[in-house]
Amino acid sequence: MSTIDASLSFLTPIIDDHDFDEKSPLVVGVTGLQGSGKSYLSSKLTTELSTRYPDLNVINISMDDFYLTHADQLKVNAAFPDNPLLQGRGLPGTHDLQLATQIFSDLRTSTDRATVRVPIYDKSKFGGEGDRLSEDQWQVVSSPVDIVIFEGWFNGFQNITQAEVQEKYRGSEFFHSHPEISTRTLDTVNDNLVAYQQFWKMFDCFVLLYSPDLQTVYQWRIQQEHELISTKGRGMSDEEVYKFVNRYMPCYILYYESLHQLGCVATAKRNLNLLLGPSRNVLRSSLV
Repeated sequence: MSTIDASLSFLTPIIDDHDFDEKSPLVVGVTGLQGSGKSYLSSKLTTELSTRYPDLNVINISMDDFYLTHADQLKVNAAFPDNPLLQGRGLPGTHDLQLATQIFSDLRTSTDRATVRVPIYDKSKFGGEGDRLSEDQWQVVSSPVDIVIFEGWFNGFQNITQAEVQEKYRGSEFFHSHPEISTRTLDTVNDNLVAYQQFWKMFDCFVLLYSPDLQTVYQWRIQQEHELISTKGRGMSDEEVYKFVNRYMPCYILYYESLHQLGCVATAKRNLNLLLGPSRNVLRSSLV
């Protein structure tokens, strides 16, 4: 079974049971390791659900589109010069949460025939450092919105205590081989994560693309870059992929397994875990 088929089987009864006339939009959180296919899944779900439910307005939003502007990210770089995890976009603390809050509020409350502009982030700007596009280039969404597919690589991650950060730090070979990352730098990111958890509370259900072996993320991302080079003539080298993924690995080590075990949404059986094999095939599905 594909991730799309498994997700549709999970979502269909939830959608059928949702009162779209009386309730806010149904928000579906999606996450997975870098290269696991979460963006592909989110896009395909949007298309498939729009076909199955032609009377419903289904949209796809990525947390990536709420990255800080290039100018504001430079301010973060300057404010945390000794924290490699915050040098550039990606981790908690590098998003415009005020903008994200406003957009979600607009999507949940807009009346018929209103429109909402959703930001678009162009990762190719400034030599790959990225920047938000001007507002006239944003995605225009018609209201009312019925289903929001919201994907992001750390969706659902919950901050932990400082003692837990230290315990995971001491127990991980990754941190032993990357001395530039300290518990102090991790504490900053862990503290930043708290502000994001308001968005997780909006999720009505959640899909996690799961691999028990975190090393898989390197293999998947390298494969993606090789495909990019083959089709578009450009992409990261294997060495660049390792450097890129290394910035994300600390969060996977701190939060990923807890998300798998506990889920994100408090309602029972509203969290779908899809165990993926090396080729991203679904080996097993389970509900939390």
